[in-house]
Order: sequence, then C-alpha cells, then structure tokens
Amino acid sequence: MTKAGIEPDVVTYTSVIQGVCNSGQLTEARRLLSHMVQSRVMPNVRTFTVLVDACCKEGMLVEAEAIVDQMIQLGQMPSSFVYNTLMNGYCLQNRMDNAMEVLNLMVERGCSPDVVSYSTLINGYCKVKRVDKSKMLFQEMLQRGLIPDVVTYSTLVYGFCQVGNLEAAEELINEMQSRGLSPNHYTLSALLDGLCKTQQIDKAMILLRKMEDTKFAPDIVTYTILINGMCNAGKLDDAKGLFNCLHAQGLQPDVWTYGIVMHGLCKGGRMEEAYQLLREMERKGCLPNGITYNTIIQGLLRNKENTRAAELVNEMVERGFSADVVTTELWVKYVVTNETSSFMKASMMTAFDQIKCKLCSILCSQSKFRSAILGYDSY
Repeated sequence: MTKAGIEPDVVTYTSVIQGVCNSGQLTEARRLLSHMVQSRVMPNVRTFTVLVDACCKEGMLVEAEAIVDQMIQLGQMPSSFVYNTLMNGYCLQNRMDNAMEVLNLMVERGCSPDVVSYSTLINGYCKVKRVDKSKMLFQEMLQRGLIPDVVTYSTLVYGFCQVGNLEAAEELINEMQSRGLSPNHYTLSALLDGLCKTQQIDKAMILLRKMEDTKFAPDIVTYTILINGMCNAGKLDDAKGLFNCLHAQGLQPDVWTYGIVMHGLCKGGRMEEAYQLLREMERKGCLPNGITYNTIIQGLLRNKENTRAAELVNEMVERGFSADVVTTELWVKYVVTNETSSFMKASMMTAFDQIKCKLCSILCSQSKFRSAILGYDSY
C-alpha cells in the first residue's frame, strides 16, 4: 500500500492486527501497534480491544494490562468490554483478587460496570467455591440498579449447587421466575447435578421428567449427570435402566456415558456386564478411550480376572493408549505377588513402558533376576 502511495489508516492497521492475533502471532501484533503509533496513526478503542482480548485468551495478562495502560496514555479510555475481558482473563486463572482490582479500577476511572462485569466475577468466584463472595457481588449488582439476566442467575445457581446449598439454589430459581425469567437448560442441569451430588435421586428424576415436558429437553449431558448420580448412589439397575432408554429419547450415549456406567458396574463387581458394555459401545460406533480401558482393566484386576485384563491391556496399547497410575500400581502388585510365568511378566512389561524400571527393581529385590531380564529381552 505504501509503495503505491496509499498510507494505511486505523481501519487497515486494526484489520491486520486482528488477523495476526487470530493466527496466534501476538508478538507481531504488538510490533504492528508500535509501528502504527510511530507512523502517527492513532489506534482506536477497537484496535486496543483486539489486542487485549488476544492476550487474555493466551493467558498473557501482564501484556494485556500493559496494553490497557498504553491505551490510556494515548488518550483512549478503555470500554467496559476491555475491562470485562481483562477480568475474565484473571478469572480463568482463578486470580480473583486481581479480577476484583480490575473492577475497582474500572469504577475509579469512571467506567460503570455492567451486567457482564458482575456475571464474570460471580462466575469466577463460583468456580473457586467462594459462593459467599458471589452472593455479595450479586447484591451489589442489584444496588447499582443492574438487572441480573438468566446467565447471572444460572451461574449463581451452579455455585450454590457445587457447595451443596440446594435450598439457596432453589430460592434463586424462584426469584428469577418472579422477575419473569425462565430457567434455561444450564440452570436446570446445574440443579440436577446438585441433587445428584447430594444423592437426592428421586428429586432429580422428578426434575428430569419436568425437563422432558418443557422446551428444554434433556440432552446426553443431562442424562449422563443423572446416570452418574445413580451409580454413585449404588442404584446400578436404575442407572442401566435409564441408560437403556436413551435410544428411545433419540440420544446416542457418548464415551463418557459408557464410561460412567462401566465404572459403576466395575465398582459393583458386575464385570461381565461391564465387559459386554465395552464391546457393545464399539458395535454401536462409539470407540473407547484410554479412560474407558483403564476403568475396566482396573475392575478386572480387582476381581481377579487377570487373563481378560491382560488381553485388554494389549488391546489398549495397540490402540495407542497407556496405563494410568492406578492401573500401573495394580499390575505391579499382581506381578510381584502372584506366581505367573516369565512370559506373562515379560508381556506385561512390554505393554507398560512406564512401569518397566519399577517392576524390574522390585523383581530384582526379590532375587527374581530371570524374570527381570526376560522382560527387557522381550522389549
């Protein structure tokens, strides 16, 4: 453009900076900002907003604050969006004191916080289970004359449910309805999760049926929450019954749904059902992941079904998954406390790269040198 005698303006610079930020080249984006200023093209609020947003998304909060300071030095006052973006960046890192400092700074500089400002902070405090602080911010929000929206209420409902205060959560839902706001799918799912975590399964089922009769029909995540609650409460038959009804609801269980049911079955010692469910999920086009394999292998080992566990270990490794810490410990315990063939031990060691040194060390300490050597030779 410059060679053609056309000087780039603020719109051009901002568009290029946006593109560079989208490609993750933040150093280049900041260099362009400096070049822009040196060329006497004044960045506008939009220019700075793009940079602050990009830095916050990458967790570069020191750089984001520096850009805000530069923005002010150049005579551009940050908008509520800029402050909200910076607050959200701190909230994502659980740095709530810093997020509150941004809110206070925002007020000091004459920029009024909006619903998004408070909702962002309320969400941040809920995630670190500081629901007391979230409630205080909610009250402050009302005192400022700001009207909470469905997102604000739902976030606070989620927070109360996470700490087991379902009474407060239900009061909030009643309050939002009195203000003419209808709970959305997220609100009801948060309450359902809270009921399940406190093992109020009957109330959770009633809520699920109500959801089925509304426009907020439960999705696979909602059903998975309830199935998990049933498994944790020891209601395996109820969990399987609900799981088997998913297809009738037009829903396809995902790998997490299958994994939760398998975990419940393994915990209940119902290994044959868990194993058959593993095979069923593959037949229905849902491939198991590493967590799925580790769950069922651990169940098999705990129930002394070692041969089948060994088969699944090999299958797991062939598919590119590896043993987690619990599976590894169970294998080590099995190998060193049972009379197994050298071939079996070698096979196990080949499958578990991460436990070779540990297993060999234990075998050698028990003077089982041949087993240790065979394990490495097989590798």
